[in-house]
Amino acid sequence: MPKTTRWLLSLSAACAFAALPAFAQQDKSEDPELREMEQYTLTMENLTRWMDVMVSLQPVANSHPDDLKALEIDGDKDESLDQLAKKISAVPALVDAMAKHGFTPRQFVLEEMVLFQASMAAAMMPAGANEAELAHKAHVNPANVAFVRQHKDEIEAMQKKYAPQGGDDSNQ
Repeated sequence: MPKTTRWLLSLSAACAFAALPAFAQQDKSEDPELREMEQYTLTMENLTRWMDVMVSLQPVANSHPDDLKALEIDGDKDESLDQLAKKISAVPALVDAMAKHGFTPRQFVLEEMVLFQASMAAAMMPAGANEAELAHKAHVNPANVAFVRQHKDEIEAMQKKYAPQGGDDSNQ
């Protein structure tokens, strides 16, 4: 897999994972970011725009390799949505790529976190479980879990769109 592709996938996963420890350690009912994520509703329009940003980041990653260091995420730190957005905001090329698709860095991170959260919840939910009850207990918007399940094939197709096909490992 080319180095820039690995970076893009790492950015996506890192943003999604970075804030999770903070959410897990706090009283969920009092965490304003978790409440915001729980109230956010995924839509196909926003998901398509988010995926379009991911596609447009490939050339940004290729042309701004030094800026990528600013985005390195320390997995041992609990980073908020605002902290993650601030890191992205430090790289103008990323901000521009997001703005072209109607996102601020914070909106981009929020979309990504909610998508990750709902995807994890959908994947981990046992068959026949009361989806709404489990989503409520996990502080995940049940509509987002249903959205991910309903659009699973479309989401997978979009993910393939931004993961270049036939990449080699020569750029490691």
